[in-house]
Amino acid sequence: MTVKIFDTPEVQDFLKTVAGFDQEGGNERAKQIMHRLLSDLFKLIDDFDVTPEEYWSAVSMLNALGGQTQFGLLSPGLGFDHYLDMRQDAIDAEAKRVGGTPRTIEGPLYVAGARASPSTTCVAPSSPTRKAATPRAASSRPATACRKAPPPTWC
Repeated sequence: MTVKIFDTPEVQDFLKTVAGFDQEGGNERAKQIMHRLLSDLFKLIDDFDVTPEEYWSAVSMLNALGGQTQFGLLSPGLGFDHYLDMRQDAIDAEAKRVGGTPRTIEGPLYVAGARASPSTTCVAPSSPTRKAATPRAASSRPATACRKAPPPTWC
């Protein structure tokens, strides 16, 4: 399909309205950011001929993440956190600030290429229901058994 409506006056007027430029007050920077975000998304829909099914599938995914309070996982999953770190690193480099702990979503103790240590899982063996804990009963509890954990599986 070759229908492109992004540059029409109707769409451009609609974007200004949705971003709030036709309203008094509010944060001007927030309006500009919203206008740019929506403009880029509308243009993407035109350029890639996004279908209603594709759009509603994305909305469904966002609803599922939000309903499980997992929406924040989308940010690092799509690389936004890392991109913000890259921008801040560039700002620091331009200001000649060097050293310090590197920004990374892996955390300050992450070492790229480090050998993974074997992990173990510790489990208490099943036992009959215990009576009320006494100093003697506490010392007679079965020992915790540790075994090597299976490697993680990835989707």
